[in-house]
Amino acid sequence: MDSLSIESADLIHNNISQLRKLFPETILDDGKVDFDALRILLEKNSAVSTDTERYSLQWHGKNNAMKLALKSTSATLLPKISKSENWNKTNNLYFEGDNLEVLKVIQKSYAGQIKSIYMDPPYNTGKDFIYPDDYSDDLNNYLVLTGQVADDNTKYSTNTDVDGRFHTKWLNMMYPRLKLARNLLTDNGAIFVSIDDNEVDNLRKIMDEIFGEKNFLAMITVIVRPEGRHYGAFSKTHDFLLVYAKNADEVELNDIQVAGSEFKYTDEFGGFNLRDLRNQAPRLFNSRNRPNLRFPLWVNEGELNDNGFMPVSTVELDGWTEVWPIVVNGNESVYQWGRDKIANEINDVTARKGTDGVIRIYQKRRKTTQKSKTLWTGAEFISNRGTKETQALFDGKTYFDFPKPVELIKRIAEISTSEDDIMLDAFSGSGTTADAVMRLAATDEKHRTYMLIQYPELIDADSPAGKDGYRTIPHLAEERIRRSAEKLKDEGFTMFDDGFKVFELAPSNIKSWNGISADGQGVLDFSSNNLVEGRVDEDLLYEILLKKGLSLNLNVDVIHEDGVTIFDVADGMLFIITGTNITREAAEIVAKKRNEYDSEGLIITSNVVLLDAGFVTTEEKLNAMSILENSGYDNSEIESI
Repeated sequence: MDSLSIESADLIHNNISQLRKLFPETILDDGKVDFDALRILLEKNSAVSTDTERYSLQWHGKNNAMKLALKSTSATLLPKISKSENWNKTNNLYFEGDNLEVLKVIQKSYAGQIKSIYMDPPYNTGKDFIYPDDYSDDLNNYLVLTGQVADDNTKYSTNTDVDGRFHTKWLNMMYPRLKLARNLLTDNGAIFVSIDDNEVDNLRKIMDEIFGEKNFLAMITVIVRPEGRHYGAFSKTHDFLLVYAKNADEVELNDIQVAGSEFKYTDEFGGFNLRDLRNQAPRLFNSRNRPNLRFPLWVNEGELNDNGFMPVSTVELDGWTEVWPIVVNGNESVYQWGRDKIANEINDVTARKGTDGVIRIYQKRRKTTQKSKTLWTGAEFISNRGTKETQALFDGKTYFDFPKPVELIKRIAEISTSEDDIMLDAFSGSGTTADAVMRLAATDEKHRTYMLIQYPELIDADSPAGKDGYRTIPHLAEERIRRSAEKLKDEGFTMFDDGFKVFELAPSNIKSWNGISADGQGVLDFSSNNLVEGRVDEDLLYEILLKKGLSLNLNVDVIHEDGVTIFDVADGMLFIITGTNITREAAEIVAKKRNEYDSEGLIITSNVVLLDAGFVTTEEKLNAMSILENSGYDNSEIESI
């Protein structure tokens, strides 16, 4: 019987596995990489760079930041049902904890499954920096900073612009988080990061490195203060939004609805608007560099409809007029489509004579959407809009400092998500992303889910929110999400997920996984209580799901039997047996359930996880093993903790 893996995803092992597939001869018997062999193989194709003066961004601590992204963790996420909303129905997730550690914990379960990621990190403006300066043990740093363990003299300082490591602290914080975020993206997904002038150049350089320059999609300018900030040499009006794809060749982004647009014309196929089929930049695209896109079409001037439209043909017909793209400033224009595409889309091509007597060819554009532009303007994106939105939710009180407006995140979600997609916000702050995803799902009736991560930063007791009893940012944000959902219902919307499951970052439920023996010394013996004091079976359930790389939203049936708890996950995909009085009878229950699922053709794979310390005797454990094996379980399908 194997022991359940105690660590989060081993990214170094995953990288070596990929190398083994591509270059098996470079992996030694002990699993290490023979870099000399790899270099020889790549040098054959001139794929190895020997240039030591190549362009790159370097800073103090970069190597450690890179290693930190690869370092696994034994931490877990504890379910907090009392903080949650509609636990048994919702698929939305809210994680309270350091986002670096949470991103590691969810790697196994959600790698390659997140369609869209949004980040609104600290802009590094010289104010308090809540992330520690010591990155050697991120979980312990988090526990110290949140008061869960005694201070070990780790220093957490204000990151001021007079500090010689002003930029390096910020880069060391961002690099591993971006690295881990990339792993979570689907191959057709994208990441959006808000930033201002302070770190935009550095952010773009490290994102070029992590995501690849070819996967850069846009640097969007967002007008957040049209009147400008009245200090400095210029009156600043904007922030930036950097957009990168996991893979630019596969990324899927949606057009956005054009405000106030509607169809002006109709035909037997539906509504449409006109767009000139001629390329509108003849100086750049003309017959000299696009000769295949300049050719004649034929128009029937004798067959005009009420709007003056005429049918078009790609082949010459008797009595039809020959039409060429016009000449502009000596440049012979070309069409945007080739001859074959026009022939295939002929029902969406028409012609009309202008007041100047020139016949022009048009595309019948049958949608009122367009690609998002790289300049976002409008009252819905202004910074104080977010403040007013949260004030309206909390009876006019100002609880949040500069929350992002809902429409900004809604626009990002509209561009980057569709049916059943997940959107992750790794610096979720006031919870605007939850509000935006719910509102978008409610209005376009496409099911989406969100996943938020927020550091449990304490709220100043003397602040308006502190005086009203809110203790942490998550405490306040979770209430904001509830109120946003109620507001949507008051507006008549029902087609959205109005709940969320709350999980808190914590050390493992298993003492031995934390490097602590049950009695504080020596090695664990069979009868030891291996659970951390105060933890319950449900805590262990979700830790096992994470360690096995399973979704936190799988359906779970619970069977209680004489001090034993059996979790039936996803109709027999996984059985977890916990408790303090486990006997062979628990195995008999599992065997019976497995047979029932088998007879219904439901089970494809099935595993069992046993809590060693819960068995009443060694004999009962061995008998339970025998029963499971006799019911069809292979020894490798049974794991212990």
